[in-house]
Amino acid sequence: MSKSVNCSYFETLYICRGFIPLALIALIPALISKPEAALTAIGAYGINLLFLLIIFIYGLFRVKNKRLLIAKKPGKQMDFAKPVLPYRFKAVSHNMKKRKAPPDILRFESGVLEKKEACFSYDRIQSMIIEKRLIPLIFFSERVILNTSATPVQGGFFSMFIYLKDENRLFAKLFSRKNSFETVYKSNLFNIFFMALSSSNAFAGVLIFIPFLNKTGELLGEHYKSLIFSSLDFSLQIQSAGVPPFAAGIAGILLTGLIISVISVIFSYGFLKVQKSPDNDSIIVKRGIIEKNIFVTLISNINAYEIKQSLLMCLMKICSLKFYAAGQSRESKSKRVIIPSLSVRQAENFFEISRCSKNFFAKPAKYSQRSYLYFPMFWIALLCLGCIGGYLFKLDILPFFPLILFAFIMLAVLFAMRIFAFKRAFIYTDGKKAVISFYKRLSFTKTLIPAEKIQGVKITQSIFQKHRNLCNIYLYAYSENKRRFKIKHLKLSDGIEFSKIISGALAE
Repeated sequence: MSKSVNCSYFETLYICRGFIPLALIALIPALISKPEAALTAIGAYGINLLFLLIIFIYGLFRVKNKRLLIAKKPGKQMDFAKPVLPYRFKAVSHNMKKRKAPPDILRFESGVLEKKEACFSYDRIQSMIIEKRLIPLIFFSERVILNTSATPVQGGFFSMFIYLKDENRLFAKLFSRKNSFETVYKSNLFNIFFMALSSSNAFAGVLIFIPFLNKTGELLGEHYKSLIFSSLDFSLQIQSAGVPPFAAGIAGILLTGLIISVISVIFSYGFLKVQKSPDNDSIIVKRGIIEKNIFVTLISNINAYEIKQSLLMCLMKICSLKFYAAGQSRESKSKRVIIPSLSVRQAENFFEISRCSKNFFAKPAKYSQRSYLYFPMFWIALLCLGCIGGYLFKLDILPFFPLILFAFIMLAVLFAMRIFAFKRAFIYTDGKKAVISFYKRLSFTKTLIPAEKIQGVKITQSIFQKHRNLCNIYLYAYSENKRRFKIKHLKLSDGIEFSKIISGALAE
């Protein structure tokens, strides 16, 4: 591999991306509608164009000074096979093993007015993300993000656009890519669609759709904005089935959000493929239909494995298997899925939970079931009181009846889900790993964490738990964003015993 990997000049356009709509897109409608006033339009937007030119020149200098270099560990070169020791240690120097040479380091240089340099050993890199987007690929470029354990949540330790030709050379240096990777799993679109349908959130789709709609109105005008909105508005069809307008509007928004969320998940995780290196434990997770995302790490760098089931997946007796690793949190709502859908029995075999007497296994006490039901019971009681109050004060709540009925159904589902979650909740450890089975929102999770990845255990007690001798257990995994996994309303004695076992495993 060459001594350096240079930044792609596409990064200059990437830096200017926020100013291009301001300087150019706003100019195009004026030129089309009034071509005779072209000079006036150019004069009106001349300041924006000048500012864009300044940013572009700054981007050129920034790209020129931005590169990744591979260098030897700084300092005086020494013969590591024959260590140089003070005189008083020479008598025992023959008993010392040969020291290995220090590993190569990566030096990241950047900055125009203020020069920056960051050095870190390549064997400290936890993961690498390669983003293959449409526009950068036109310029034969892609974005590479390197993550360490000290990676901040908002971005990687190192991020740069590089040319496609440099990908394999950087890959080989960081993850010893000597042979071609073997495909250990390849998903079909049916599994991805079922995962998207069972795990998509309608509210998340709405959050994606609203900014897109507003941006369309800003760039193309209100006409195109209303055209897109009308094509995805299902409230009229729902209203034609006899649903009141208010409830039909809410149902139409949620249905639109669900459809957008499902489509987004399919395009993000379509053609999911997992590959493994035959000569080491490097693992690659590739996903995406149009725009590709490649996540590379070592199996030894994976912090935890998790089985996740939605309510629909529970009925089908299948689940999804995903993992947590450093660098994962920089992607919003990312799902590091290894297998989108597999049978629960296969997942249980992967976790290898045994009821041996030497192993610790604990479930929440029977009397703690009420703690799981307080939240849905509170809202059901509040909704009932609201309906009774409306009847006593002779308020017309008939137009809101579909909405009230929908709320009752959702709270009843949540009530049943909490009962099921109580029966499935447990905590387990055999000294080598810890397994926590609990729930998260409307999903059931079962997380396996290797003992060497556990950073600590925390036990908390609320005022209400204290008199019932219950506690919450938080298990912190090795991660850049202090990821924690929890189980609530466990016996305090079980929590203390579990903490002692984990503390003993960490001390070894």
